[in-house]
Amino acid sequence: MGSSIIGIYHSHPNHPAIASETDKLYAWPEMVYMIYSIYDNKYKDLISWEINEKEDIFQEIRTDIYE
Repeated sequence: MGSSIIGIYHSHPNHPAIASETDKLYAWPEMVYMIYSIYDNKYKDLISWEINEKEDIFQEIRTDIYE
């Protein structure tokens, strides 16, 4: 059983965790994009996105975090 990349994460410092046009430009199909919002060096939000290739838009997907 090999390893597979299923998603990519990055932060948007001092901006909402909304997928941008730049994110869309470089998006890989079938990947999940987890975007963290950081304000004043503190975590604020996490939203996950996937690209809808037919409509060429990002769609928010549910993210559950367990500790």
